[in-house]
Amino acid sequence: MADDLTQFFDEAGIAAEPPSTKEAGALWARWREAYASNAGVQRHAPKGIPWHAFSYGFSEHAKGQAAVAAYREVEEREYCLLLQDRLPAAYRCRSDVLPDAGSLGIDMYVVAVDCSWTMVFTHEGPEVSSMALGPYFAWRDWQVR
Repeated sequence: MADDLTQFFDEAGIAAEPPSTKEAGALWARWREAYASNAGVQRHAPKGIPWHAFSYGFSEHAKGQAAVAAYREVEEREYCLLLQDRLPAAYRCRSDVLPDAGSLGIDMYVVAVDCSWTMVFTHEGPEVSSMALGPYFAWRDWQVR
């Protein structure tokens, strides 16, 4: 998978650096706090799959083409990538265009450095699965606490 990611980064023009293991853990913790911390997620969403906060409707989000449209409006070019069940588990990135990871068939969370927004491409997205779960876009401000 590392070679696939290297190719993806190269083709997308992404400068990517993995943070330390401790910083990657902190990035994941901030994402979970921003988007998957409500009680419903904690009780009902499958363990270890944070994007189910969106698929189960516990966190406010846009889905599918609405998510893609919202994501295209984001103007930041420095962001983080969080990867589920992969090492490294995170990257700090910079690119001219935000990445489209839908065809990779992996769970990839694109997130603002300050966690103010996120775009989640899933391994069950419409490009790779008939399940068509995702992609999901959310602003932290949309979340009810």
